[in-house]
Amino acid sequence: MRETYKLGRLRHRDPAEGSADIWRDAATGMVVEEEYLRHGRLHRLDGPAAWARDPDGGIVTVENYWRNGRRHRDPKEGPAEISRDIATGIVFYEYYWMDGVNYRDPQDGPCWIHWDRTTGKVTHKGYADPADAPSPARPARRSVPARSAKTP
Repeated sequence: MRETYKLGRLRHRDPAEGSADIWRDAATGMVVEEEYLRHGRLHRLDGPAAWARDPDGGIVTVENYWRNGRRHRDPKEGPAEISRDIATGIVFYEYYWMDGVNYRDPQDGPCWIHWDRTTGKVTHKGYADPADAPSPARPARRSVPARSAKTP
């Protein structure tokens, strides 16, 4: 079952009031997924903007942090994207994002990490190029290509 809040045609609800999209397990009524949206864009400052839970075990399997429609979480607070295995509960990947850019200061650690779902051992990891760091002077890369200007 799905419950959706809208403002006009856009999914919207003030995050302080709750999520804009709520999915419940039909058999138990348990909330299994939520998305916090503001004016149609994923957004939440005090927790994940989107998450999902296994209805059988209750394990939160996905957590995604977004701000103003861009994946974002201060890397000092943790990763912006986390996935757990349903059977083991082991985190099998996490990604760090800042203002829509997959980035974490290399001195603080990798910007993405993958683990084996059974053993929990690291299988892959990657580091960001410091030149890719988002900054107020240089806006984050757009996730959608910019439109080219038409010439007369």
